[in-house]
Amino acid sequence: LRVLTGVGQGDVPVPAHIEQQVVPQLDIQSQANRPLYIMGYSLAGLFALWAMYQTDIFAGCATCSGSMWYPGFVEYVNSQPTLANKRIYISLGGKESRTSDRLMATVADRTKEICELLKKDNDVIYEINPGGHFADSGKRLAKAVKWIGKARE
Repeated sequence: LRVLTGVGQGDVPVPAHIEQQVVPQLDIQSQANRPLYIMGYSLAGLFALWAMYQTDIFAGCATCSGSMWYPGFVEYVNSQPTLANKRIYISLGGKESRTSDRLMATVADRTKEICELLKKDNDVIYEINPGGHFADSGKRLAKAVKWIGKARE
């Protein structure tokens, strides 16, 4: 997660690429200076939350079925300066922990643990959805976008 190979000249850290290349293009295209949110599903959901600790350009994030089981991620979150005043949407399928893979079976516990840490200083919603990891992914992402949109009302 630390380096995206081939971005720009040589290896550029992903947060720098986002800040220096992606965000300016978004500003040009939207012609608006508005809060930015990052979101992802599965490993990209883990990335979205990780990115919140790398840069302060995001007003919040959405992580749907995020890979919070990833080894060391809970410890990483605990070791970082606390996020504050962010909007964070987290969802998980109710059956995601029902797997024979012992590491992935920890996803619900790890996700709850991270939610509790984040709720102290942020606006956090945690939703359990019907089904497993791949159930209704499009609808779940749409729910995240709708929740983010409410921040602008």
